[in-house]
Amino acid sequence: MNNQKQEKYDGKDLTLNIDLDEDFDINIQLNVQVKQHEGLAGDSGFWQILKSDDSEKYTKNVLVTLATFKENEELKKLAKEYDVALIGVQRIAEMIYEHFDNIDDKWKPKLGLYKTFSLK
Repeated sequence: MNNQKQEKYDGKDLTLNIDLDEDFDINIQLNVQVKQHEGLAGDSGFWQILKSDDSEKYTKNVLVTLATFKENEELKKLAKEYDVALIGVQRIAEMIYEHFDNIDDKWKPKLGLYKTFSLK
């Protein structure tokens, strides 16, 4: 994770490194900028993440936000042009739903997530 001084320089909140294949030495790096705004996503996070170096073959810049990209066609066009992945509130909700059982139980209450069931 970056501190604010480092984030100002390289535009990312954190870097995730994922080893996909040890035999072929494939490592994916995700440069991630996270925004907690609600409503329509602005472009400030987009311009921040563009500061991150994504020149390596398996490196991707990602903007994650609790806002929506639905109506921001200009931002979606820029993201496609600069190859930046956009993950908005709808996709976050889908990922949580799809992978709910894989989320560690200690995080579910902190995220306000509870799986309910009823007996009939």
